[in-house]
Amino acid sequence: MNNGFQIWTFKTLVNFIIMNWLVAVIFVCQVFGENLKNHEFNLRQTCKNTAFVIKQAGIYPWPMHPNAITTLSVWALPIQDVYVQEFNVCFDNGELWTNFYHQFINKNYLINEESYFSITFVAPSNHGSYKMLVDFTAGQHIGCWILDLTL
Repeated sequence: MNNGFQIWTFKTLVNFIIMNWLVAVIFVCQVFGENLKNHEFNLRQTCKNTAFVIKQAGIYPWPMHPNAITTLSVWALPIQDVYVQEFNVCFDNGELWTNFYHQFINKNYLINEESYFSITFVAPSNHGSYKMLVDFTAGQHIGCWILDLTL
């Protein structure tokens, strides 16, 4: 006699739990997925001469928020043999440059050597429009790019 209750075997119960868990994971990834991954974008080159071609760049988390601890990742190819001393990021709010961050690299790169650079920084503290300057230096600018963004 069933009395209106379904009798589940262990296998049926496990399958039910797994299916509901998968549905929940898919739902969470759909809803929050954009904030869980890097935001990819194109950087505009600003130096006349550059030693690098940017293949891909990403910012996490995206969108950036004021005072957020943020990581910029850049995949680049040198178009000549080059020494990189620093990887730098700073922001221009239209009035002054702020939030200067430096990552010391101090490494030689060969032409076409796939290169990965990463720098962590704190975003500017105020909402507004900014130009984020990204550059490589070795006594002079050897690669410069700008990203327009709004916090």
